[in-house]
Amino acid sequence: MSALDEKYAFATRFIRKLRGGSQPILVEASDGFKYVLKFGNNLQGSNVLFNDAMGTELYRAAGLPVPIWKPLNVTEAFLHRTPGCWLETSKGPLKPTSGLCFGSRYLGRAGVTL
Repeated sequence: MSALDEKYAFATRFIRKLRGGSQPILVEASDGFKYVLKFGNNLQGSNVLFNDAMGTELYRAAGLPVPIWKPLNVTEAFLHRTPGCWLETSKGPLKPTSGLCFGSRYLGRAGVTL
């Protein structure tokens, strides 16, 4: 099943920043699941979200086990109340753009609390 077959969810709770050049964050969404979220104005370029979505679908089509992905809607209100999720640049914090973002279901590890 493709993520495009399902309606998007809303990012509801910022949990923490994650490591990586794309500056992903861990969020909880309105569907009750946790996701690794990447913003549309990613500092690594405008193709990052497409590449992640397409790569996930290609791996799935090849029969490889990959986490479910889903478009996540990030609202202005969410960004306003969680400045800790803003992107870090050499010139200081950069507010991410609101709207649809890439969300990959967080699989987590047993015994790890967030």
